[in-house]
Formats: sequence, structure tokens, C-alpha cells
Amino acid sequence: MTIEQATLKLMDACVRAERCSHEMRDKMRRWGFGPADTDKVVKRLVAERYIDDTRFARAYVRDKVSFARWGRRKIQQGLAVKRISGDIIRQALDEIDDDIYIANIGALIDAKIKSAPQLVESYEGRTKIFRYMLSRGYESAAVSECLRARLRR
Repeated sequence: MTIEQATLKLMDACVRAERCSHEMRDKMRRWGFGPADTDKVVKRLVAERYIDDTRFARAYVRDKVSFARWGRRKIQQGLAVKRISGDIIRQALDEIDDDIYIANIGALIDAKIKSAPQLVESYEGRTKIFRYMLSRGYESAAVSECLRARLRR
């Protein structure tokens, strides 16, 4: 595959879905291109606005909050794996609507309680719910508050 063919393939991939520069570098490495060629292609993709890590981070956060119902910590880890800079991650996470975020926590807790109502009756069961929510990337303070509010009802 030539550099021009690889560039066209990457452009096509970027048009179909939002991509980050790390994903494009990784694809080029798997295709057998060296660092110099990879840098040249990625710089071109950035210059022509096919790739924008800030735009990618915002879209990633929106999707993970809205569809996957992930918490901030899990989203932050996902973006870090994609080698997005800390400043961009913080900016994208700051755009999360707190009302939607808290509603997601409540909905997930309600779903867990509905699937296994006996969990609420014991300390161990409530701990399972709490750990489940932490595994989804939610902060312990927010989970505790929402769990207490659900148990008071």
C-alpha cells in the first residue's frame, strides 16, 4: 500500500466516524508504515480537519454518557487509553450535563434494584450495587448520595 492509498483509506474512515490521531497512527503502524510516514499522514489529516482530538473527545464523552451510561472516571480512562491529552479530557468532561449524569446514576441503580430486589435488604447487597456503580466509572460520593435517596423511597 502506498502512502497516498493509506491516506485515502484513513480519510474515508474519518468521514464515516469520529477518529483520534492515536487510532490513525496505530492503523498506519499495523499497515507497516514507519514513524516518519505516519507523522506526515497524520499531520495532513489534522491540517485538513479530518482528525481533531478535541472534537473526538467531545463526541466520545457525549456517546458514553448518553448511550453507554458510563461515569466520568471510566470515560477519562477510555480517553487516556486513546492518548488524548489531559487538558482536552478535562474540557470534554466539563461539558457533561450534571442533571443527565445524576439521572443516569439513578436509572442504573433502579435497574439493578429491579433486577434483584433482595439486594436492597442487606448490607452485602447494597455493597454489590455500590461496587457495580463504581465499575461503571461513577464517583463514590455521587453513587452514595443517589443510593441513599433511592433507599429512602
